[in-house]
Amino acid sequence: MNVKLFGIIMTLFFGLSLYSQGQVTGNLMIISSEDAILYIDGEEKDKVEKDKPFKLSLETGEHLVQLISESDYDEKKETIVIEASALKVLKINFNDEIITEVGSKNVADLDLVIPGMINGDNKKDIYYAFESGDEIKVNVTMSNKNGTNSLKIKSHPEGIIAYQNLSFQELNDASVKISKRGIYKFELATQHSFDRNIHLNISRKPASEETVEFNTNVYEKWTYEPVSIIKPSEFTINGGFNAKVQGGKSRIIIPLQFPPNTTQWYIEYSAWRNPEEIMKVRENYSLFSGILGLMGPEGKVINFAVESLSQPPGSDICDLYLLNNQNVQPFLDKLEFSSIGAGTRLNFKSGIIEVKCCTDQEYYLGILNPASLDGIEVLVEVVAIVQKKELMMQE
Repeated sequence: MNVKLFGIIMTLFFGLSLYSQGQVTGNLMIISSEDAILYIDGEEKDKVEKDKPFKLSLETGEHLVQLISESDYDEKKETIVIEASALKVLKINFNDEIITEVGSKNVADLDLVIPGMINGDNKKDIYYAFESGDEIKVNVTMSNKNGTNSLKIKSHPEGIIAYQNLSFQELNDASVKISKRGIYKFELATQHSFDRNIHLNISRKPASEETVEFNTNVYEKWTYEPVSIIKPSEFTINGGFNAKVQGGKSRIIIPLQFPPNTTQWYIEYSAWRNPEEIMKVRENYSLFSGILGLMGPEGKVINFAVESLSQPPGSDICDLYLLNNQNVQPFLDKLEFSSIGAGTRLNFKSGIIEVKCCTDQEYYLGILNPASLDGIEVLVEVVAIVQKKELMMQE
Protein backbone atom coordinates (compact mmCIF):
# COMPACT_ATOMS: atom_id res chain seq x y z
CA MET A 1 0.00 0.00 0.00
CA ASN A 2 1.14 3.51 -0.78
CA VAL A 3 2.71 5.03 2.37
CA LYS A 4 0.92 8.34 1.81
CA LEU A 5 -2.44 6.61 1.36
CA PHE A 6 -1.84 4.53 4.51
CA GLY A 7 -1.12 7.73 6.44
CA ILE A 8 -4.37 9.33 5.25
CA ILE A 9 -6.36 6.21 6.27
CA MET A 10 -4.80 6.12 9.72
CA THR A 11 -5.45 9.85 10.19
CA LEU A 12 -9.09 9.34 9.28
CA PHE A 13 -9.29 6.30 11.60
CA PHE A 14 -7.90 8.13 14.61
CA GLY A 15 -9.98 11.18 13.82
CA LEU A 16 -13.15 9.10 13.75
CA SER A 17 -12.11 7.36 16.97
CA LEU A 18 -11.56 10.64 18.76
CA TYR A 19 -14.84 11.94 17.40
CA SER A 20 -16.76 8.84 18.56
CA GLN A 21 -15.16 9.06 22.00
CA GLY A 22 -16.34 12.63 22.28
CA GLN A 23 -19.90 11.58 21.45
CA VAL A 24 -20.58 9.55 24.63
CA THR A 25 -24.01 10.72 25.73
CA GLY A 26 -26.55 10.69 28.52
CA ASN A 27 -30.12 11.90 28.71
CA LEU A 28 -31.87 14.93 30.18
CA MET A 29 -35.57 15.11 30.91
CA ILE A 30 -37.20 18.47 31.69
CA ILE A 31 -40.64 19.03 33.19
CA SER A 32 -41.69 22.67 33.29
CA SER A 33 -44.59 24.33 35.13
CA GLU A 34 -45.06 26.75 32.17
CA ASP A 35 -44.54 26.83 28.42
CA ALA A 36 -40.90 27.87 27.98
CA ILE A 37 -38.02 28.11 25.53
CA LEU A 38 -35.07 25.80 26.29
CA TYR A 39 -31.44 26.87 25.90
CA ILE A 40 -28.49 24.51 26.39
CA ASP A 41 -25.11 26.18 26.86
CA GLY A 42 -26.56 29.42 25.47
CA GLU A 43 -27.95 27.78 22.32
CA GLU A 44 -31.70 27.70 21.76
CA LYS A 45 -32.92 24.11 21.45
CA ASP A 46 -36.70 23.81 21.47
CA LYS A 47 -39.97 24.70 23.13
CA VAL A 48 -40.91 22.85 26.32
CA GLU A 49 -44.65 22.53 26.86
CA LYS A 50 -46.24 22.95 30.29
CA ASP A 51 -46.23 19.74 32.40
CA LYS A 52 -45.17 17.65 29.41
CA PRO A 53 -41.85 15.77 29.84
CA PHE A 54 -39.28 16.86 27.28
CA LYS A 55 -36.32 14.55 26.70
CA LEU A 56 -33.11 15.11 24.79
CA SER A 57 -29.69 13.52 24.48
CA LEU A 58 -26.57 15.44 25.57
CA GLU A 59 -22.85 14.78 25.56
CA THR A 60 -21.46 13.75 28.92
CA GLY A 61 -20.06 16.53 31.05
CA GLU A 62 -21.23 19.86 32.47
CA HIS A 63 -23.99 21.89 30.78
CA LEU A 64 -25.88 25.11 31.49
CA VAL A 65 -29.65 24.67 31.19
CA GLN A 66 -31.87 27.80 30.80
CA LEU A 67 -35.64 28.04 30.49
CA ILE A 68 -37.40 31.32 29.66
CA SER A 69 -41.12 31.47 30.34
CA GLU A 70 -43.20 32.50 27.31
CA SER A 71 -45.76 34.25 29.54
CA ASP A 72 -43.61 36.68 31.54
CA TYR A 73 -40.05 36.01 30.30
CA ASP A 74 -39.04 34.78 33.75
CA GLU A 75 -35.79 32.81 33.58
CA LYS A 76 -34.65 29.69 35.40
CA LYS A 77 -31.17 28.26 34.96
CA GLU A 78 -29.22 25.35 36.38
CA THR A 79 -25.79 23.83 35.81
CA ILE A 80 -26.01 20.05 35.50
CA VAL A 81 -23.64 17.14 34.90
CA ILE A 82 -24.63 14.49 32.38
CA GLU A 83 -23.28 10.97 32.97
CA ALA A 84 -22.92 8.25 30.34
CA SER A 85 -26.11 6.23 29.76
CA ALA A 86 -27.80 7.91 32.75
CA LEU A 87 -30.98 9.96 32.93
CA LYS A 88 -30.99 13.36 34.65
CA VAL A 89 -34.39 14.88 35.44
CA LEU A 90 -35.08 18.58 36.04
CA LYS A 91 -38.44 19.64 37.46
CA ILE A 92 -38.73 23.38 36.96
CA ASN A 93 -41.38 25.37 38.77
CA PHE A 94 -41.30 29.06 37.81
CA ASN A 95 -42.86 29.90 41.17
CA ASP A 96 -40.31 27.91 43.13
CA GLU A 97 -36.84 26.39 43.01
CA ILE A 98 -35.59 23.95 40.41
CA ILE A 99 -35.75 20.34 41.58
CA THR A 100 -33.00 18.13 40.22
CA GLU A 101 -33.69 14.42 40.19
CA VAL A 102 -30.71 12.12 40.14
CA GLY A 103 -30.24 9.57 37.39
CA SER A 104 -29.70 5.84 37.84
CA LYS A 105 -26.37 4.49 39.11
CA ASN A 106 -25.06 1.09 38.09
CA VAL A 107 -24.62 -1.35 41.00
CA ALA A 108 -23.79 -4.68 39.36
CA ASP A 109 -23.20 -6.04 35.89
CA LEU A 110 -22.40 -9.74 36.34
CA ASP A 111 -22.19 -12.98 34.42
CA LEU A 112 -23.23 -15.77 36.79
CA VAL A 113 -23.68 -19.53 36.82
CA ILE A 114 -26.76 -20.71 38.75
CA PRO A 115 -26.38 -24.37 39.84
CA GLY A 116 -29.03 -26.67 38.40
CA MET A 117 -31.34 -28.89 40.43
CA ILE A 118 -29.24 -31.95 39.58
CA ASN A 119 -26.51 -30.48 41.83
CA GLY A 120 -28.85 -30.15 44.79
CA ASP A 121 -28.12 -26.54 45.76
CA ASN A 122 -29.83 -24.77 42.86
CA LYS A 123 -29.42 -21.15 43.96
CA LYS A 124 -26.97 -18.26 44.09
CA ASP A 125 -27.00 -15.55 46.78
CA ILE A 126 -25.61 -12.03 46.20
CA TYR A 127 -25.62 -9.16 48.70
CA TYR A 128 -25.73 -5.37 48.19
CA ALA A 129 -26.53 -2.42 50.42
CA PHE A 130 -29.11 0.24 49.55
CA GLU A 131 -30.22 3.55 50.99
CA SER A 132 -33.76 4.38 52.04
CA GLY A 133 -35.69 5.77 49.06
CA ASP A 134 -33.57 4.00 46.43
CA GLU A 135 -35.41 2.59 43.45
CA ILE A 136 -33.79 -0.61 42.22
CA LYS A 137 -34.06 -1.90 38.66
CA VAL A 138 -33.17 -5.54 37.98
CA ASN A 139 -32.55 -7.08 34.57
CA VAL A 140 -31.85 -10.78 34.00
CA THR A 141 -31.06 -12.34 30.62
CA MET A 142 -30.29 -16.01 29.89
CA SER A 143 -27.91 -17.77 27.53
CA ASN A 144 -30.83 -20.14 26.79
CA LYS A 145 -34.46 -20.24 27.83
CA ASN A 146 -34.87 -23.84 29.02
CA GLY A 147 -36.64 -24.02 32.36
CA THR A 148 -37.72 -21.15 34.58
CA ASN A 149 -35.98 -19.13 37.26
CA SER A 150 -36.88 -17.29 40.44
CA LEU A 151 -35.66 -14.19 42.25
CA LYS A 152 -36.28 -13.10 45.82
CA ILE A 153 -34.92 -9.87 47.26
CA LYS A 154 -34.86 -9.96 51.06
CA SER A 155 -33.64 -7.64 53.78
CA HIS A 156 -30.67 -9.10 55.64
CA PRO A 157 -30.62 -10.54 58.24
CA GLU A 158 -34.37 -10.04 58.90
CA GLY A 159 -35.44 -11.93 55.76
CA ILE A 160 -38.33 -9.57 54.93
CA ILE A 161 -39.21 -10.00 51.25
CA ALA A 162 -39.03 -6.75 49.26
CA TYR A 163 -39.61 -8.41 45.88
CA GLN A 164 -40.18 -11.87 44.44
CA ASN A 165 -40.85 -13.45 41.07
CA LEU A 166 -40.96 -17.23 41.32
CA SER A 167 -41.22 -18.11 37.64
CA PHE A 168 -39.56 -16.20 34.81
CA GLN A 169 -37.17 -16.71 31.94
CA GLU A 170 -36.00 -13.09 31.76
CA LEU A 171 -36.59 -9.92 33.75
CA ASN A 172 -36.80 -6.48 32.18
CA ASP A 173 -36.56 -3.47 34.51
CA ALA A 174 -38.15 -5.21 37.50
CA SER A 175 -38.60 -2.32 39.95
CA VAL A 176 -38.19 -2.38 43.74
CA LYS A 177 -38.58 0.58 46.10
CA ILE A 178 -36.30 0.43 49.15
CA SER A 179 -38.03 1.61 52.32
CA LYS A 180 -35.24 0.93 54.83
CA ARG A 181 -31.48 1.48 54.64
CA GLY A 182 -29.60 -1.80 54.92
CA ILE A 183 -28.24 -4.95 53.29
CA TYR A 184 -30.37 -6.91 50.83
CA LYS A 185 -29.93 -10.47 49.61
CA PHE A 186 -30.66 -11.39 45.98
CA GLU A 187 -31.63 -15.09 45.87
CA LEU A 188 -31.42 -16.38 42.31
CA ALA A 189 -32.52 -19.97 41.64
CA THR A 190 -33.37 -22.14 38.67
CA GLN A 191 -35.88 -24.93 38.21
CA HIS A 192 -33.78 -26.30 35.37
CA SER A 193 -31.93 -29.59 35.90
CA PHE A 194 -28.58 -28.25 34.73
CA ASP A 195 -26.55 -25.12 35.45
CA ARG A 196 -27.79 -21.88 33.91
CA ASN A 197 -25.69 -19.00 32.62
CA ILE A 198 -27.29 -15.63 33.29
CA HIS A 199 -26.40 -11.98 32.99
CA LEU A 200 -27.54 -9.88 35.94
CA ASN A 201 -27.72 -6.10 35.92
CA ILE A 202 -28.75 -4.08 38.98
CA SER A 203 -29.06 -0.29 39.08
CA ARG A 204 -30.25 2.12 41.74
CA LYS A 205 -31.91 5.51 41.40
CA PRO A 206 -31.17 7.54 44.57
CA ALA A 207 -33.96 9.53 46.15
CA SER A 208 -31.82 12.68 46.29
CA GLU A 209 -28.41 14.05 45.39
CA GLU A 210 -27.34 13.65 49.03
CA THR A 211 -27.34 9.86 48.65
CA VAL A 212 -25.78 9.61 45.19
CA GLU A 213 -22.44 8.46 46.58
CA PHE A 214 -23.94 5.82 48.88
CA ASN A 215 -21.64 2.77 48.86
CA THR A 216 -23.55 -0.38 47.89
CA ASN A 217 -20.64 -2.75 48.60
CA VAL A 218 -20.94 -5.35 51.36
CA TYR A 219 -18.08 -7.14 53.12
CA GLU A 220 -17.73 -10.08 55.53
CA LYS A 221 -16.69 -9.46 59.13
CA TRP A 222 -15.80 -12.33 61.45
CA THR A 223 -16.63 -11.91 65.12
CA TYR A 224 -16.90 -14.22 68.10
CA GLU A 225 -19.58 -14.66 70.72
CA PRO A 226 -19.88 -16.77 73.88
CA VAL A 227 -22.67 -19.35 73.89
CA SER A 228 -23.87 -21.09 77.03
CA ILE A 229 -23.71 -24.89 76.62
CA ILE A 230 -24.37 -25.89 80.25
CA LYS A 231 -25.71 -23.18 82.56
CA PRO A 232 -24.42 -23.37 86.19
CA SER A 233 -25.77 -26.77 87.26
CA GLU A 234 -25.44 -28.74 90.48
CA PHE A 235 -25.02 -32.54 90.63
CA THR A 236 -24.95 -34.93 93.59
CA ILE A 237 -22.59 -37.92 93.31
CA ASN A 238 -22.69 -40.69 95.90
CA GLY A 239 -19.66 -42.58 97.23
CA GLY A 240 -18.88 -45.87 95.49
CA PHE A 241 -19.82 -48.19 98.39
CA ASN A 242 -22.90 -46.20 99.39
CA ALA A 243 -24.08 -46.21 95.78
CA LYS A 244 -24.17 -50.01 95.90
CA VAL A 245 -25.89 -50.23 99.28
CA GLN A 246 -28.11 -47.13 99.37
CA GLY A 247 -28.58 -46.42 95.67
CA GLY A 248 -27.61 -43.35 93.72
CA LYS A 249 -24.66 -43.02 91.37
CA SER A 250 -20.93 -42.69 91.94
CA ARG A 251 -20.39 -41.74 88.28
CA ILE A 252 -22.41 -39.32 86.17
CA ILE A 253 -22.42 -38.26 82.52
CA ILE A 254 -23.11 -34.74 81.22
CA PRO A 255 -23.67 -34.58 77.41
CA LEU A 256 -22.11 -31.68 75.47
CA GLN A 257 -23.18 -30.54 72.01
CA PHE A 258 -21.51 -27.52 70.40
CA PRO A 259 -22.76 -25.14 67.68
CA PRO A 260 -21.04 -25.12 64.28
CA ASN A 261 -17.91 -22.93 64.12
CA THR A 262 -17.07 -23.39 67.81
CA THR A 263 -13.40 -22.46 68.17
CA GLN A 264 -12.87 -23.36 71.85
CA TRP A 265 -14.83 -23.96 75.03
CA TYR A 266 -14.45 -23.66 78.80
CA ILE A 267 -15.45 -25.74 81.82
CA GLU A 268 -15.92 -24.09 85.22
CA TYR A 269 -15.99 -26.69 87.99
CA SER A 270 -16.23 -26.85 91.82
CA ALA A 271 -16.57 -29.81 94.24
CA TRP A 272 -17.81 -29.61 97.84
CA ARG A 273 -18.97 -32.06 100.50
CA ASN A 274 -21.12 -29.36 102.12
CA PRO A 275 -24.31 -28.62 100.12
CA GLU A 276 -24.64 -25.21 101.78
CA GLU A 277 -21.23 -24.14 100.48
CA ILE A 278 -22.06 -25.16 96.93
CA MET A 279 -25.18 -22.95 97.03
CA LYS A 280 -23.07 -19.93 98.01
CA VAL A 281 -20.58 -20.64 95.23
CA ARG A 282 -23.36 -21.01 92.65
CA GLU A 283 -24.53 -17.44 93.27
CA ASN A 284 -21.11 -16.17 92.13
CA TYR A 285 -20.59 -18.40 89.10
CA SER A 286 -19.80 -16.02 86.25
CA LEU A 287 -17.99 -17.90 83.47
CA PHE A 288 -20.26 -16.58 80.70
CA SER A 289 -20.11 -12.92 81.79
CA GLY A 290 -16.36 -13.19 82.48
CA ILE A 291 -15.64 -14.46 78.96
CA LEU A 292 -17.95 -11.85 77.44
CA GLY A 293 -16.05 -9.08 79.28
CA LEU A 294 -12.63 -10.31 78.11
CA MET A 295 -13.71 -10.61 74.46
CA GLY A 296 -14.46 -6.88 74.22
CA PRO A 297 -17.49 -5.06 72.81
CA GLU A 298 -16.85 -6.14 69.20
CA GLY A 299 -16.20 -9.79 70.03
CA LYS A 300 -12.66 -9.82 68.62
CA VAL A 301 -10.50 -11.05 71.52
CA ILE A 302 -10.41 -14.83 72.00
CA ASN A 303 -6.77 -15.47 72.90
CA PHE A 304 -7.02 -14.43 76.55
CA ALA A 305 -5.40 -16.33 79.40
CA VAL A 306 -7.61 -18.62 81.51
CA GLU A 307 -6.00 -17.02 84.57
CA SER A 308 -7.71 -13.77 83.58
CA LEU A 309 -11.05 -15.33 84.54
CA SER A 310 -12.24 -15.36 88.13
CA GLN A 311 -11.37 -18.82 89.48
CA PRO A 312 -14.04 -20.65 91.53
CA PRO A 313 -13.32 -22.10 95.00
CA GLY A 314 -13.59 -25.80 95.93
CA SER A 315 -12.75 -28.01 98.92
CA ASP A 316 -13.02 -31.67 97.89
CA ILE A 317 -11.89 -33.79 94.96
CA CYS A 318 -13.50 -35.65 92.09
CA ASP A 319 -12.15 -37.07 88.84
CA LEU A 320 -13.30 -35.25 85.69
CA TYR A 321 -13.07 -36.99 82.29
CA LEU A 322 -13.76 -35.80 78.75
CA LEU A 323 -15.22 -38.76 76.82
CA ASN A 324 -16.36 -39.52 73.31
CA ASN A 325 -19.44 -41.63 72.57
CA GLN A 326 -17.54 -44.94 72.43
CA ASN A 327 -16.22 -44.58 75.99
CA VAL A 328 -19.40 -43.48 77.80
CA GLN A 329 -20.79 -46.93 78.54
CA PRO A 330 -17.46 -48.47 79.62
CA PHE A 331 -17.03 -45.52 82.00
CA LEU A 332 -20.50 -46.05 83.52
CA ASP A 333 -20.01 -49.84 83.69
CA LYS A 334 -16.63 -49.41 85.50
CA LEU A 335 -14.80 -51.10 82.65
CA GLU A 336 -11.62 -49.99 80.92
CA PHE A 337 -12.14 -46.73 79.04
CA SER A 338 -10.16 -43.94 77.39
CA SER A 339 -10.53 -40.22 78.01
CA ILE A 340 -9.38 -37.09 76.14
CA GLY A 341 -6.58 -35.33 77.98
CA ALA A 342 -7.58 -31.77 77.02
CA GLY A 343 -10.65 -31.91 79.27
CA THR A 344 -9.59 -34.52 81.83
CA ARG A 345 -8.48 -33.68 85.40
CA LEU A 346 -7.90 -36.17 88.25
CA ASN A 347 -8.24 -35.28 91.94
CA PHE A 348 -9.75 -31.99 90.85
CA LYS A 349 -11.22 -29.57 93.39
CA SER A 350 -12.04 -26.52 91.26
CA GLY A 351 -10.95 -24.36 88.38
CA ILE A 352 -11.54 -23.34 84.77
CA ILE A 353 -10.37 -25.58 81.91
CA GLU A 354 -9.88 -24.37 78.35
CA VAL A 355 -10.47 -26.96 75.60
CA LYS A 356 -9.51 -26.33 71.96
CA CYS A 357 -10.76 -29.59 70.46
CA CYS A 358 -13.71 -31.98 70.49
CA THR A 359 -16.50 -29.87 68.94
CA ASP A 360 -17.33 -31.96 65.85
CA GLN A 361 -19.82 -34.34 67.51
CA GLU A 362 -21.46 -34.97 70.86
CA TYR A 363 -18.97 -35.33 73.71
CA TYR A 364 -19.49 -35.99 77.41
CA LEU A 365 -18.14 -34.94 80.78
CA GLY A 366 -17.78 -37.95 83.02
CA ILE A 367 -17.46 -37.17 86.77
CA LEU A 368 -16.40 -39.84 89.24
CA ASN A 369 -16.48 -39.60 93.04
CA PRO A 370 -13.38 -41.54 94.21
CA ALA A 371 -14.61 -41.71 97.82
CA SER A 372 -16.23 -44.93 99.04
CA LEU A 373 -18.60 -43.48 101.61
CA ASP A 374 -18.91 -39.72 101.33
CA GLY A 375 -21.16 -38.15 98.75
CA ILE A 376 -20.11 -34.93 97.03
CA GLU A 377 -21.75 -31.94 95.37
CA VAL A 378 -20.30 -30.63 92.09
CA LEU A 379 -21.10 -27.44 90.23
CA VAL A 380 -20.47 -27.24 86.46
CA GLU A 381 -20.79 -24.53 83.82
CA VAL A 382 -19.73 -24.87 80.17
CA VAL A 383 -19.38 -21.97 77.70
CA ALA A 384 -18.32 -22.15 74.03
CA ILE A 385 -16.87 -19.40 71.84
CA VAL A 386 -18.48 -19.47 68.40
CA GLN A 387 -17.09 -17.82 65.30
CA LYS A 388 -19.77 -15.78 63.58
CA LYS A 389 -19.81 -14.25 60.10
CA GLU A 390 -21.56 -10.89 59.73
CA LEU A 391 -22.23 -8.92 56.58
CA MET A 392 -21.40 -5.25 56.94
CA MET A 393 -22.07 -2.17 54.81
CA GLN A 394 -19.03 -0.28 53.57
CA GLU A 395 -18.71 3.20 55.01
